[in-house]
Amino acid sequence: MKNKRIFIVTFSILVALFIGIIARDYVVLVKQPIWADEYMFLRITDNLPNYSTDKEWLSKANGFSLNLEDKFYDAAYTTKVWGHPPAANVIMYPLVKSIGNFIDKIWVYRLAYAILMIITVGLLADVIRRKFGYAVASIALIPMLLSQNLVMAGIYVYYDAAMCLFLALTIWLIEVKPKSKWKFAAASTMVLTKIYAAVFILPLALLYYSINKNKADFTKMFLCCLSLIPFLIYQWAVTGQLLYIFTEHWLLSNSWNWETFRVITLPSVWNIILDWGLYIHFPLVIGGLIAYFRGQRQLHYSYILLYSLILALALNGGLLGNKTYPIMFGAMFMVIPLAQKVLAGIERKEPEIVHEHT
Repeated sequence: MKNKRIFIVTFSILVALFIGIIARDYVVLVKQPIWADEYMFLRITDNLPNYSTDKEWLSKANGFSLNLEDKFYDAAYTTKVWGHPPAANVIMYPLVKSIGNFIDKIWVYRLAYAILMIITVGLLADVIRRKFGYAVASIALIPMLLSQNLVMAGIYVYYDAAMCLFLALTIWLIEVKPKSKWKFAAASTMVLTKIYAAVFILPLALLYYSINKNKADFTKMFLCCLSLIPFLIYQWAVTGQLLYIFTEHWLLSNSWNWETFRVITLPSVWNIILDWGLYIHFPLVIGGLIAYFRGQRQLHYSYILLYSLILALALNGGLLGNKTYPIMFGAMFMVIPLAQKVLAGIERKEPEIVHEHT
């Protein structure tokens, strides 16, 4: 594209605008009291290396209106081993131990997560910029810029932010530093941030294979799932059940998520679409898919698989904000074919400048 400087400036302005949106969302969110799952996450972190939980933690905290006699909360918050691996807790451990006071200082932890969000988007935007240029990278930021309330959901202090950060870091290392061994460390850490993060290994392995065409490297990426083994052995030793987190945590979680989806999400689905900017998000994604299948194939199909998995997990999570916001990261790649098509059309329409010789 011509006028590269214009696109560099445009990209820089949009990045600054995104940081401004994060700041705006943080200011709004920081006034809200701590969320129950945030409190549990921070208590679990503070309690390391013990990885069990106690429902009574919530009864000793102010600001919660949960019915702690409800069997669901008893099962959800009283566990012999928490349902997700502890990498996110370990990462937050120094901050928790130095700050403490979760309820009054929740603004500090949410600020840390706002920074994680900026880093995650920065890594993905840098991949797109390097591969497709500043113009495409600018358009790829649109799903993030038009979903402010969904962006806000990513600032809640839970496991998802760490998962997304290491997913983005793995993608960046595969695309930018394909010979680096650190991508395997990043992918292994991602698997240890949230139990279902292991499903993202498949698109990452396919992406890495597309670069090196080496079956051994494809296998190595899959071996990153083995990082779960120590955690599974630990929960087996503590509970006596090899599949404790899948039988106890997942069945309960999926049952609750379905009820949430049926009772809360469906009756207010239009308001959710409006608040989260999904009325722009999904048309952009569908437009990208149409452009891809019509021949604009510079986007590797592994990114389509990645977005599909993120969306499936969002639906499985009842379309709650803190479980849905990662779709914006996947959408950054999904709009690439549409951006390429639009920019190619603009290039064809640009008049050629003829210089006369005198």
